Amino acid sequence: MTTPPVVAERAAGVATTGTLASYAVGLDAMIALLHEVEAVARRQQASAAARLFDQFARDSAERDRLTASLERLDQELAPLRRLAIDHGGEWHAHPAYARVQALRATAAALIAAVLTIDGDARSALSDAGLAQRADMASLEQGEATLSAYRRAVAVPSAGSRLSRVG
Repeated sequence: MTTPPVVAERAAGVATTGTLASYAVGLDAMIALLHEVEAVARRQQASAAARLFDQFARDSAERDRLTASLERLDQELAPLRRLAIDHGGEWHAHPAYARVQALRATAAALIAAVLTIDGDARSALSDAGLAQRADMASLEQGEATLSAYRRAVAVPSAGSRLSRVG
């Protein structure tokens, strides 16, 4: 017995709606996590600029936890994403498809924003590294100068050539 075309079409529509709705719920969760990642990235950027490396490390641990959650969610969404890609042409006119596309664009924009913030944080860390190396070189130069002064002002020992001559 074959399924009448109207029933098959209606069943396909319900499956499409359910798939797109599930994908949208997953994308909403991903966007919420991405907002958290963005907030942590901004804190990392501020910590890097202020050379608060302990705070940067704490934020890195939180970000690692959020990233792991994003990766798990992405794995869960992969089959739904694959269906949306495979059936995009067919589903393009479906109202839920437009919402999924808008959510994907929002997620992409958040990812781009986080990457930009990360670039700024990397630059601040690089600047801090350069400043730290300059500070270290200055400190080493100061130590060398102080060592030379110490030798110059040291009281000669009784058996030194200066005490015999002088």
